[in-house]
Amino acid sequence: MKKIFVILCICMVCFCDITLAANQIKSNTENITCNTNPETEYWAVIVCTNTTNITSIYNSIINKSNWNESHIILLKREQATKENILDALEWLSINADSQDIVLFSFTGHGSYTGIFSNRKYGIVSWDSNLILTDELDEKFDQITCKYQCLFFDCCLSGNFVGRNFLFFSSNLDEENRAILMSTRRRGAGFTASVTVDDEEVNVINFERFVSEAFQKGIDINSDGWVSAEEAFSYGRKKFRPYAIIFFLFIPLQIQTFIQSRGFFLIPFPKIYDGVEGDLPLVKI
Repeated sequence: MKKIFVILCICMVCFCDITLAANQIKSNTENITCNTNPETEYWAVIVCTNTTNITSIYNSIINKSNWNESHIILLKREQATKENILDALEWLSINADSQDIVLFSFTGHGSYTGIFSNRKYGIVSWDSNLILTDELDEKFDQITCKYQCLFFDCCLSGNFVGRNFLFFSSNLDEENRAILMSTRRRGAGFTASVTVDDEEVNVINFERFVSEAFQKGIDINSDGWVSAEEAFSYGRKKFRPYAIIFFLFIPLQIQTFIQSRGFFLIPFPKIYDGVEGDLPLVKI
């Protein structure tokens, strides 16, 4: 029975990989980084609703030469209410202009409303409000920047782009956006932490390894930038061994299926890439 369960889960992962073929990751050593100019500014809203004290994305960009601390809003735990998140996106729309690059990062819980083909997905704020993708998309559309990188390390993030069952729902995939997601379609994700003497000393999630790519300066095409695509490739590779272990752990799969009301743990990151060339995020 266990073997059948594992085989079925593997088939689910393979099926989920078939979607979005035309816009999947295209980062390789031959890719050219998108053109920027001296007037390009970088803006970010970084949200973390996990109980963890570690906000890796923020820590990995705050001291980089192309980032200015005044251009970054960090919303952590009790600060990450629905009102504050939407206000921060409004702040981006006011400040970013047509030459700029915007990063939105969310680490926390993802959820949904509705059933079957009428399901709508989104992120969960600290005050337990669901912010649906159509509401997020409306806010992102109001930001008149050159490129957007959207990062989601949460359950069901694989459903934030593309087709849901037989119908299209309001999702985030649009031209000039690179969207990094921590799960496959219809899949839950995970964050694991190691605590010693009530202090977290190690956190394992997709965000950690994407952040590590920024910190280490992972520059696959040697253009002097760490791009969203390069960070994704590095993060996915580093995260994969942990993802496989959790994916094949039968008791955890059963627990996840019950708690999420019908979703298995499928913590295999994917990307939607609507950007021509690589999207530069961190200058080396």
